[in-house]
Amino acid sequence: MRFIAVPLVLVLALVAISCGSGGSGTQPDTVDTTATSAHDPSQQVKDQVVADATADLNLIASAGKDTSVLSQAMKGTALQDATNTINQDLAAGKYKKRDYQNLQVRLDDYNYPIAQVVAEFDDNSYYVDSSTGQALSKPAGDHVKLDLALVEEEGRWKIQGIFLPSNANTPTTPIQER
Repeated sequence: MRFIAVPLVLVLALVAISCGSGGSGTQPDTVDTTATSAHDPSQQVKDQVVADATADLNLIASAGKDTSVLSQAMKGTALQDATNTINQDLAAGKYKKRDYQNLQVRLDDYNYPIAQVVAEFDDNSYYVDSSTGQALSKPAGDHVKLDLALVEEEGRWKIQGIFLPSNANTPTTPIQER
């Protein structure tokens, strides 16, 4: 999938000049979180962001060819691109069975209304025939590391952007789905 980084960068720049807070809900007891923003959220907010991002990825993985469930986990460009990719695959007579193993999610940055998490997992996804369900490819088995930009919508954090990880020396680059 192609993701447009320019709108996200503009939003991040605008948010960087203001300070806000947000997020609520109950969280799991043990979650690896790291806040690098000057806007340090409560542990409850950190846990909620990580829990929602994990649930989002699990929902996306279980969607198969049902694009209607994606809006529960995604919004904006990420939702549009994921829906388009699945529809293109279905038009070609296939869809991707997503299988994310050893999923680890941690909060990397928080600047309300945007949170960034790092997601790492072993991607054992493969394509199947959309009519028969018969495997068309073998699991990739790649170890994947992604930066996910999330925004809060009605008390739930949803994925708005998916990017290759970046650091101070490497700008974030939009990714295309494999």
